[in-house]
Amino acid sequence: GRWLTAHTTHFRIHYRPGADSLAMLAAREGERAYAALARELVPPRQSIDLVLSDAADFSNGSAQVSPSNRIVLLVTPPLDVPELQNYDDWLRLLISHELTHIFHLDRVKGPWGVVQAVLGRLPGTFPNNYQPAWVAEGLATYYESRLTGRGRVWGSFHTQLLAAAALGDRWLSAGEATYISPRWPDGIAAYAYGSRFFARLAEAGGDSAVPRFIEKTSGQLVPFRTGHPIGAVSGIRRDSLWSSMKREYEQRAAHPESAAEVVASKLRAPPAAAASHGDLAWFESRGDEPAAIVVKRANGQVSRYRTTSGVDLAWAGDTLYATWLELADPFTYRSDLHRLVGDQWQQMTHGARLTDLAAGAAGVVAVQVTGTGNRLGILTDDSVIALTQDPPGTTWASPAMHPSGAILAVQHDRFGYHVVSISPGSTREAELVGATGNQVLTDPVWSPDGSLLFYASDESGLPQVHVMHPDGGVLTLTTEPAGATQPMPASDGWLYFTALEADGYAVKRIRWDPDALADRLSDASGITVSGPEKLVDATDSLASAVAIRTGGYAPWAALRPHYFVPLIIKKGSAGTFIGLLTSGSDPVGRVAYGIQLGVGTEGARLDGVLSVIYQRWAHRAVDLYLSQDWGDAGRITSPISADVRSRERDAELGVSNLWAGWYRSLALRVAGHYEEDHFESSPELAFINPAFAGVSVTLGTGTLERPPLAISNEDGITLSARYRHRWRLDTEGWSEDWRGRIAVYEAIKGIGLFAHPVLAGKVSMATSSGP
Repeated sequence: GRWLTAHTTHFRIHYRPGADSLAMLAAREGERAYAALARELVPPRQSIDLVLSDAADFSNGSAQVSPSNRIVLLVTPPLDVPELQNYDDWLRLLISHELTHIFHLDRVKGPWGVVQAVLGRLPGTFPNNYQPAWVAEGLATYYESRLTGRGRVWGSFHTQLLAAAALGDRWLSAGEATYISPRWPDGIAAYAYGSRFFARLAEAGGDSAVPRFIEKTSGQLVPFRTGHPIGAVSGIRRDSLWSSMKREYEQRAAHPESAAEVVASKLRAPPAAAASHGDLAWFESRGDEPAAIVVKRANGQVSRYRTTSGVDLAWAGDTLYATWLELADPFTYRSDLHRLVGDQWQQMTHGARLTDLAAGAAGVVAVQVTGTGNRLGILTDDSVIALTQDPPGTTWASPAMHPSGAILAVQHDRFGYHVVSISPGSTREAELVGATGNQVLTDPVWSPDGSLLFYASDESGLPQVHVMHPDGGVLTLTTEPAGATQPMPASDGWLYFTALEADGYAVKRIRWDPDALADRLSDASGITVSGPEKLVDATDSLASAVAIRTGGYAPWAALRPHYFVPLIIKKGSAGTFIGLLTSGSDPVGRVAYGIQLGVGTEGARLDGVLSVIYQRWAHRAVDLYLSQDWGDAGRITSPISADVRSRERDAELGVSNLWAGWYRSLALRVAGHYEEDHFESSPELAFINPAFAGVSVTLGTGTLERPPLAISNEDGITLSARYRHRWRLDTEGWSEDWRGRIAVYEAIKGIGLFAHPVLAGKVSMATSSGP
């Protein structure tokens, strides 16, 4: 699609038409974060490409320093992500985090700096990229919190993770807190352990210990070491600090052992449980199974429905509604509403971008993503009617519905969290509970009779389930050692909630008595619930205005070659070729190329490859391949003895079309080919130098499962077929060939490993014909 670029002192900001205000905000926040980081860390050596993407209905970001400094931001706000709920402004926190990666990874000294001075930004020559994952993510999370006053260092989710690990005797070592692990919490461990480690290092060794650590690792010859540079800059042993963290989190989780009954456990994502009339549904993501919605009926019947991710659930009487993510095209993730009819799911919206759900007397209410923000909407037969139109920076989550039809939701702005009751037309009727600073309020829900309000709050440092009466009085209902969220009171007397344990999320339940709670709340009526304190955020006033110049998409600064790999290739009688290899891509992924070029030392011979992929469209890509390859074709002995050199020229132009779903895909490629073979030897010898042209059609499809911890594709089949026809250009002749491949994967269930063994079978077939 179409892109535009805004230029500032340190950034090139790439954005879609219509997102001008977002680009201006990103420019200000980017320069703000740059100035703050530059006070402690050495600035990066080149400008930074910053891509603002609205391609996903979830929150994320990424940063890379090779071949050039670039950041991609998924701008959807993350109020439904437990790890990311503690922020004042999502874009501010996201830019601060990813920009720290650039400052950290771009820093190169010592022998690494010498190599880059000669060869450029060669992949593999950035020493801080060799550090364990907890270093890179820990530093970025530490600075995200330091620069914004919020963030994950101050949030309760990482406290939950580490408390659960400490109490459950599953504390990870410094070598285990990686991106990829079969053990919970998988990649989140790098953020949780790393950020709290560097916060403790700064506390014990002073604020300068962290910048000095980065300087130390940026030049060390053995780049993956962490213990030595930590000791050198702080005088503190890494493992001692790591062990002291464990003791701290054992003390933080000093609640009694939970007396709640476990319904489901070892889940790798929040279960979003919903209950109605004795029926219970939850989202189940385990390591060895595809994600599924599990429905447990009051009569004991259990059904599983395979789904994707990003699931939320709500009952309206006996009808279960759900939202989940699906691929709208190979690069766009959209969340839509579905309804369970009988034993089949019926999709109710297409591209509506609906996430959190509530259902009841007033119908179905959901949070609707609007790109950089969201709003509450109520569903009609064929559309979503907005219930809120808020200023930028205000976002919504966790809607709930009173039996009377009144709508409840969590509102977030730069002052904090507020649980409010609203009505159509954006009229705020009442604020029921509020929180400021780093306190997070989530998951409000009414009791079935509408008399009591349940919610989760982390005011004690760990989130626990609370209950309040609208007229006053608040009680804490859970004392889970590592916290509890997502309360769901059911009419059958059970209170379901989500707990965090050492091996994942768990759905638990305890008994609750509305009358007994009402009496206890009456006794607790002296407890007050704080409303939002209007804080003045000093970071809102930027030091100076940011100069911004806008225009058309400007990819060339990032697209040009940024590194060169020297090559010396010996090719027998064809001689020695001296050359270079490089590659590159533009910031939004429209163009990618690779170039290898060599010059022969014996005669003016060029040898090289050019490969280019151009993908401006969602479903289509164009690829070009050109090569000239000199080689040693061997030696002939008759009629004379002589070495033979070969030169092969190849050209191919292809157009690919891709249709992708979460578990299935279909790809079609049509290409044209040209090949020319040339032979050289003694002047006394003459050779036939054939030339060919051809066309090919390739089709591939498949449906596969791949659970989070899978070691292979599972429970599916892939098929591919290619037809090619070639013509001889220098004389008459033709050929055609067919190739086919079928692969089948069958998971072997019931073996107690972290992933299923897989029985895989493949059959390949080919046939050729023609003169």
